Amino acid sequence: MWTRIQWLATTMTIVIGIQGGALTARVAEPIAPEGQNADEQQTEGPGYCWDEYVKEAVAAYDEWDDCHDSRSWYDIVASVTCDLVYEARAIGAAAWWAKCVGMPGRTDA
Repeated sequence: MWTRIQWLATTMTIVIGIQGGALTARVAEPIAPEGQNADEQQTEGPGYCWDEYVKEAVAAYDEWDDCHDSRSWYDIVASVTCDLVYEARAIGAAAWWAKCVGMPGRTDA
């Protein structure tokens, strides 16, 4: 049992790290439509940020739904894993959106 918990923790750490890296990469290199550079798109307003946030939020929900559909009804560990991965992706997406629209962070730690 302990080996399964260690495997689960390792897998979750890897998945969360990959998702965090993907979200950070999106902030660093935004994708702009043809004929428009990334700097111009960022100054247009929060529409771009919202569109990207919605894409990530929907992808996270779809992954969560698929995860729950593929598990056995009695596998509680798989259910908790699905929920934790979804929670991490949802929080990451919301944090990325806040950074994209320029919400100030706490500077008085």
